[in-house]
Amino acid sequence: MDKIIAAIGRKKLFILGILFNAIPSIFFALASYSSSPFVYYYVSLFARSLSGIGDGMILCSSPVMIVTQYPDKKE
Repeated sequence: MDKIIAAIGRKKLFILGILFNAIPSIFFALASYSSSPFVYYYVSLFARSLSGIGDGMILCSSPVMIVTQYPDKKE
């Protein structure tokens, strides 16, 4: 993950994580209009997977951002 953070950048990775958490909300809203329970299930599963990826991006980039912003207060 360190290579990804170095290649993309901390702030960009954090913003991508926020987007990956926001976009599945739209998918969940649109999934309620499906007539088939299978479509609803798979759209919900896909949306939750995107949300998990976004959570991982945020959880990996936010501590790095905090430590670089406040290097004297690492504890």
